[in-house]
Amino acid sequence: MAYIYGHYTTDTDKLFYIGKGTGRRAWSNRGRNPYWKRTADKHGLSVKILHDHLSDEDAYILEAQLIAEERTNPDTILTNILEGGEGITSEASKLFAQRRSQDPTWRHNHKEGMKRMAQDPEWRRKNKERMEKMRDNPVYREKMKALGLKHSQDPAFRKRMKEQGIKNSQNPEWRQKITEANIRRSQDPAWRQTVSTIIKKKYEDPTFANKITEINRRLAQDPEWQRKNREGKQNMRPYGSEARAKIAERNRKLAQDPSWLSKIRAAGLRNSQDPEFRKKMQAITDKQKKEHTVISPSGEIHHFRGINEFCRIHGLHSYGLGRVLRKQAVQYKGWRLYEP
Repeated sequence: MAYIYGHYTTDTDKLFYIGKGTGRRAWSNRGRNPYWKRTADKHGLSVKILHDHLSDEDAYILEAQLIAEERTNPDTILTNILEGGEGITSEASKLFAQRRSQDPTWRHNHKEGMKRMAQDPEWRRKNKERMEKMRDNPVYREKMKALGLKHSQDPAFRKRMKEQGIKNSQNPEWRQKITEANIRRSQDPAWRQTVSTIIKKKYEDPTFANKITEINRRLAQDPEWQRKNREGKQNMRPYGSEARAKIAERNRKLAQDPSWLSKIRAAGLRNSQDPEFRKKMQAITDKQKKEHTVISPSGEIHHFRGINEFCRIHGLHSYGLGRVLRKQAVQYKGWRLYEP
């Protein structure tokens, strides 16, 4: 038979852990998380059996309920990382987890508990350290990569995510919440510096840049992806005018902000004087230039990259020659597209 136990501090008699166990589990310190160990080492440990003579399934359910209740108690700070019922593989536990996630009361208590924990600077610091440690673990990264690949190939999962995304995008309250969160993040210098560092580090890796280029090239040649992309744009079209209006309003406000304008001017001046930056931008520009072949009025064949420079040399207008290159016009001032 199973039981539910609580761990209390010996100095203040405050509950700091709730668990389900059998045998001597309540008095064992093996397999405890770091937060539990620090609390027990600092304040001492006393054990109380809260409920006894339970079946495994009843114990899992009761453990989750007690943890959810204590999460909403401002006088209790639990060191439980999981919400109860986890770490098990039986079919009964899976059914329990599914039922619990569909319970409005549990979801509300869980949400309120997580909000309270997210407002604790110490918890946020510890959680950040834990996540960074997990991201630096190759085994964890491979596991998450395999899980993401598995989900991406599951039609039911993709359909569920698509429906949820459409539902969220049509919810004004959700969109407002996401907008406010993005604005808060964008105004946080530490967050912006972190994101900038991560992006720079990724794109300094030639293998990553090549991989992104190859993925984009493969998607551009995939008819199914193109069809879905068109459908996605059509679904978002009703919100296009609203989004454009918001962007225009934001740009107007920025254009009237002296501090923002001074920052932009300073950044532009700094970049223009940086040989390395200018070299990178020139490389990007050269890479984006397309190759063209045209026939001059005298019948000569010209190969070139970059329409602006070619038009400047030959005294042409880029708009007129561009229409010829896009096959919107047969000729421009006698210049024609070369088609072997």
